[in-house]
Amino acid sequence: MAVRDRLLAHQVWYHAFKEVIGADTSMKKIVQEHVVPVSGERLLDVGCGDGDIRPLLGDVDYVGVDANEDYLRVARARTDPHTRFIAADVTELAGLGVEEFDVAIAVGLLHHLSTDQVQTLLGALAEVVRPGGRLITVDPVFDPEQRTTARVLASLDRGRYVRDAEGYRVLVERNFEVTQVRVRHDLLWIPYSHCVTESVVPVAL
Repeated sequence: MAVRDRLLAHQVWYHAFKEVIGADTSMKKIVQEHVVPVSGERLLDVGCGDGDIRPLLGDVDYVGVDANEDYLRVARARTDPHTRFIAADVTELAGLGVEEFDVAIAVGLLHHLSTDQVQTLLGALAEVVRPGGRLITVDPVFDPEQRTTARVLASLDRGRYVRDAEGYRVLVERNFEVTQVRVRHDLLWIPYSHCVTESVVPVAL
């Protein structure tokens, strides 16, 4: 496990691993069917990794946050006037001075964080996403309908906090109004299950 984790923390091995499992196709599905970016929106990508989702998002003002400098060296090659990457721990989002966003995404992030860390992060996100703005999260999930192989792979994930769909819902709804929780078994070509949550920042009456 330790060797695998060290390898995947390196951008070259991480990118190769994603190619093998078909992550590029899954990213396209996530963007097209869940994020659905709108031109001109301000979008925050927490745990952005090497920024591989950025080219799929079109004409948005994008800010990516990640703590791994190896990933960010690659991500910053994508920089343009509408793209910015910040090196920081995502649980320290409140101190970054980022501005109000229309959308925040967290792809493959929450299952790496403890309950307390998730609450710190989501509390900060609720402050920087505008009222009515959206949050989309995507993580591996334990689900009664998943194949045995998918359950085993989820249990072997680098993230130590893989949850069931209700577990993700409970975490998100403490700070956001959840509009959809969907378990998907079709995002990768290998047997794998993901939980996608969609939610909004409540609008004060």
